[in-house]
Parts: sequence; structure tokens; C-alpha cells
Amino acid sequence: MHTLTLEISDTRALLTLQQLAKKKAIKIIASDEVDDSLSLPGTPVSMAAFKQWIANAEATPTISLKTAKSEWGHRRKRLLHGLGK
Repeated sequence: MHTLTLEISDTRALLTLQQLAKKKAIKIIASDEVDDSLSLPGTPVSMAAFKQWIANAEATPTISLKTAKSEWGHRRKRLLHGLGK
């Protein structure tokens, strides 16, 4: 499972995401249920919080760009197939 934060500026895109949620392919989470990410604009952070964020990022497993593109390509095909496109 991966959690993404999106800003949706198009009504059709929102409807597409809502269709995916109805099919249980994704879950739409209210913004007040998501922890604030230090990578997003917002209030200034303390040096301690910034260092902790860096430590968490360094401890997160990584994958190659080639692998990530391949995985997302497969997921995209499955999602589009589920929408009937």
C-alpha cells in the first residue's frame, strides 16, 4: 500500500478517482486524516522535526527508477482495465 497526496484541479479527474474508490481500487482519505508531510508547503518546521524526517527518508527502502516505472505501468493497465478503457 502506498499513500499519495494529490491536489485535483479537474472535475473529470476527481470523478475518475471516485470511480476507482467505488471499485475498491483506491481509498480516498479526508485531508484531516493525513499526517502533515514536511515535503508539502505549510508552516515552518523545527530543526529536530526536519532531522527526524531525513532519518525516516533514509531508512525507507528504495527501488530503481526502471523497477518503479515498470510497476506503475502494470498498475496503470490494471486500473484502466478496471474502468473499462
